[in-house]
Amino acid sequence: MPYFKLVLLLSFVLLFNSCCHKKECEEYIDNFELVNISEQDADSVVVKNYQRNSNFSVISDSIFTSAVHPAYFPDRFVVYLRSSFNYELDYKIELLSTGKVYFISGFDKKKVECNSCFPWGHTYYDLLDKYSVNGVENHVQDSRVIIYN
Repeated sequence: MPYFKLVLLLSFVLLFNSCCHKKECEEYIDNFELVNISEQDADSVVVKNYQRNSNFSVISDSIFTSAVHPAYFPDRFVVYLRSSFNYELDYKIELLSTGKVYFISGFDKKKVECNSCFPWGHTYYDLLDKYSVNGVENHVQDSRVIIYN
């Protein structure tokens, strides 16, 4: 009989652990998407990072780059960042050919449940929820920061 209880206990433990599949719970953003700009406009782009809430006066980093035209989105160009996106920074994107400037700030995130597993609980991660471009609030679409021209 003790053998039966041991098998029952082990079965119970395996049953609960089998429903717990750990998955990667992290949002990774490494670019901004520019919609409705020409290839000429995308040729020379400057991206500057600023300390958050510094009114774009305390610069952290900058890069000079060209936007890339991805095959899967024919109406947009992608500007890749030097490192992954940082919620604690504000960004300024300058299109040198036109002088157009985009001020991107006000990043707000939300907690999203991940790895739900009874009885062990849940884990959570931060997901970008909204941001502002030139003072106009935008909501995130599929973990992408999109800037409309």
